[in-house]
Amino acid sequence: MSNERGQSGVVIVLGGIVLLIAGLVYVLTHKTQAVPPIPNPDPDPPKASDSTTINFYLDGSGSIKHFLTTTVDADGHPLKNYMKELLDKAGTTLSNPPSEVGWKGKVNFLKFGTKIDPIPDNDPHTMSLHPEDFNAGNTSIEVPILDQRQGEEVERNPEVKIIVTDLYENGGRIEFPAKALASNYLSSEKDPNGRNAVDILAVRNPFDGQVQDLPGSAKGAVIRNAANTMPFYVIVAGPTADVRHVMSVLLSGTGLADAKKNDSATEFLFTRTPLPHRTDEMKLGGSGHFSGGDFPGRKIPLISLQSGTMEMRWDNSVKPSEGAVNLYGRQDNQQLRTTVLMPPVNTPGGSSDSPAWVELPDGSNAIDDCTPADLLCKSIDRSKLPKEPRTYILRFDRVVKERTTALDPDSPDLHKWNIEEADAEVISHTPPNKNPHFENMRGLTPDLSKFLNALEGQMFRSPVPVTSYYVYLQAN
Repeated sequence: MSNERGQSGVVIVLGGIVLLIAGLVYVLTHKTQAVPPIPNPDPDPPKASDSTTINFYLDGSGSIKHFLTTTVDADGHPLKNYMKELLDKAGTTLSNPPSEVGWKGKVNFLKFGTKIDPIPDNDPHTMSLHPEDFNAGNTSIEVPILDQRQGEEVERNPEVKIIVTDLYENGGRIEFPAKALASNYLSSEKDPNGRNAVDILAVRNPFDGQVQDLPGSAKGAVIRNAANTMPFYVIVAGPTADVRHVMSVLLSGTGLADAKKNDSATEFLFTRTPLPHRTDEMKLGGSGHFSGGDFPGRKIPLISLQSGTMEMRWDNSVKPSEGAVNLYGRQDNQQLRTTVLMPPVNTPGGSSDSPAWVELPDGSNAIDDCTPADLLCKSIDRSKLPKEPRTYILRFDRVVKERTTALDPDSPDLHKWNIEEADAEVISHTPPNKNPHFENMRGLTPDLSKFLNALEGQMFRSPVPVTSYYVYLQAN
């Protein structure tokens, strides 16, 4: 009898092991089918790094010293000099930022022409005191863009580059540094996950002198005092959250915020980083029987569709981010891409054995583009969904497709900064009062539009994500 009990015990133990293994296999195989969590539609913006290496590169060419001279207005009052204030305060502001927005990490101050040199005392204030140190004979803006600092600090921390320049490139090859910026920070090859940004602040500043490297200057003498103001540019490149953080510190700590308030500065933001998920712009329409609301406890729309066809439309515009001109947000080339998740019946959120996200080919099922076609409109036909009641989770990814048109140099955002190279050559040799292109002694940057177009063109070699929308759909 005891032998039989022993055999029974073995059978029970073995059976338990088999059940345990079977359960483990079930869990492992079904875990791969788990429903991904739905992101909060209004998440906090990405946080800047606690420790950041900042490399500040100052254009060392001779033209920069003409931004540092004291000039007065018609009444003899000194004009605010944003370049001088930037150089005077950048060292303190970046090395010892306010504690509530500060960071750990090293700050290097360097100057460039065709090579990189350290700035004396690692403080650009010394350059402000000694304009004669702006003595680089030639300028290559690609040099700081491609510069690779060495050392443990750089390897350990994310790097943010700040480049201060008037965007005069020897030979007028302004698209070269733009392509270098784009390929190193914005291309899908270097930035496949859309985590980088290039933020450009154009600043109009008093100017007194001649620009040695204006287009056409080699053909004759450049007239002195052809302009009493000229733009300079603060270019910040690196991880998006760090770039926005550093730019905000520069604006608040060096007087550049006053330039924006006084309409003396414009900010251009290039990034493949998606905007926060937004749901507040959706409008419902169509011939079906439906009703809408919000999913309890979350700002995700909850739509009940009983019959017919329903349309979901979103505003076809991208609002500027923090005062910057989002050039990638132009309205002419956007589309919605649809993804559907099907949790168990009437169970918003799903469970561990629900199918994962499924990409749906356009026009292959009940969710399709609206007719007539609208870039940001999707229609749902209840008759093409399964008859039994079911809850679906819809995700619509809003992307900007490959670029097909260039930026307009005469657009309001560019007109007050850009001049075509041929016109710049004329200005170089013609007295202002006889030059039809000249306006109020206001200098312009030759081919800035070419610089921005090269940046945007490289970035748009593959679709750029803009934002995502999430919707719960109850098909009753």
